[in-house]
Amino acid sequence: MNKEVSYCDQLLQKADDQVEWSPYRAQMVRRKLMKNIQKTNAMLRLQRIFTLSISSVLAALFLFVMAGQMSGKLNLTGTGDFSSGNSKFIEGVHFQMETINGQKTAVLTNEGINNTVYPTDANETIKTIAGEPEIHLSISKQGKEEVFETQAIYATTTPGQHIYINTQKHDEPINTRMEMLLPHTKYPSLSHTAYEVEISGHRGVLQEEKTESGKTDLYVVTENFIYHIYAAGMNKKDSSIDPHELIKLANLLQYEKE
Repeated sequence: MNKEVSYCDQLLQKADDQVEWSPYRAQMVRRKLMKNIQKTNAMLRLQRIFTLSISSVLAALFLFVMAGQMSGKLNLTGTGDFSSGNSKFIEGVHFQMETINGQKTAVLTNEGINNTVYPTDANETIKTIAGEPEIHLSISKQGKEEVFETQAIYATTTPGQHIYINTQKHDEPINTRMEMLLPHTKYPSLSHTAYEVEISGHRGVLQEEKTESGKTDLYVVTENFIYHIYAAGMNKKDSSIDPHELIKLANLLQYEKE
């Protein structure tokens, strides 16, 4: 500290030699320099304490990980159980990882298909649906968590037309999602109409485009998921479908399996 103060005195002396200023002003500058030095020293002490604390935490964490590996209680390999959070899909039980077209792809097992909300016998109730659906599982990563999303594709009796159900997880209040889907009270859309419907006790929104194709989209909002149901195909006209067909299919989904 004395060396640093002495250095300040030398700077002040040099300044005195080069600049004409009052003793009061010189003393003020000296005090300011002293305060800055004290502040810097305090920050350096805190930095040293912080560095020691971080080192201690890292050492403890290393010991914890090593202990977990030795006891076999920690799974650090990232394989096997993909059921992070509230996920209900487990590798080897509900799906298998297979290489398709050079890419690792999750393929649902029969148990995995039965674990989804999609009905496999919808064609028995809705005569415009042809056969059982294709059900796909996609796995993505958000931070450290595995996120599972599913999709069902139903062929219809109209050549080239399919009904798609895309499932997406959400964590917002249902009312917030509904406000996004329903028309704005002051500035409603000019391209489509939308109104609320009830689907198996859940809130839904049916949107219909004001175009030649007349595309219809049905959204079902539950506490954890949004189900987007719509028709599509090779041509624009394939996106036109009787809205009641979508509502019928939506009512067949087994939401209790979420």
